[in-house]
Amino acid sequence: MSKKILLIEDELDHILVIKIRLQTIGHEVIEAIDGEEGFKKAKTEKPDLIILDIMMPSLDGFGVCRLMKADPATKDIKILILTALGIKDLAEKCHEAGADDLLQKPWEAKELERKIAALL
Repeated sequence: MSKKILLIEDELDHILVIKIRLQTIGHEVIEAIDGEEGFKKAKTEKPDLIILDIMMPSLDGFGVCRLMKADPATKDIKILILTALGIKDLAEKCHEAGADDLLQKPWEAKELERKIAALL
């Protein structure tokens, strides 16, 4: 079943690869290139899932995640963090910010699809 997924990512090549993959498996993809735009689009577009990068200009993924979970209009949207960060306690930090799951870059298509299916 097709779902609406908001992809918040500042790297255009990553957006393209992820968007093609998600569209191939039947999902509608909305894009945002930074956290502020992503938060606004989450409120207006009402996606079923958000895929969120951590390292972005102006408002990072942790900040976006906290805003989403604090806002009644977006608090129930599932969030999958997708990041290249390898910091200690990353999973704990993502969970504390309100993320529902985490996937490290580089990711494999089947693992991304599995995590998306589990969240939806």
